[in-house]
Amino acid sequence: MPKKFRWIADDIDISSFYDKLSEDVKELILEAEVADLSDSMGGYYTACDNIEVYSKLLVPKVITVEEWELLCKKYYPV
Repeated sequence: MPKKFRWIADDIDISSFYDKLSEDVKELILEAEVADLSDSMGGYYTACDNIEVYSKLLVPKVITVEEWELLCKKYYPV
């Protein structure tokens, strides 16, 4: 299957906990995806920084540390 995104790790699946994420984090994920598809590196990294911070606020009451780490790996593949 061809890679859909340039910077987002397509091979990391967050569907098992996506529904638990806050609407703010889901909106940031959408912003990151749009920025990735439009080759807006600045917009992408701004959205990713915010995903990391806002989703960390959900640990441990909403998502686990492991889920947070997986989310960060998906949007910061190095």
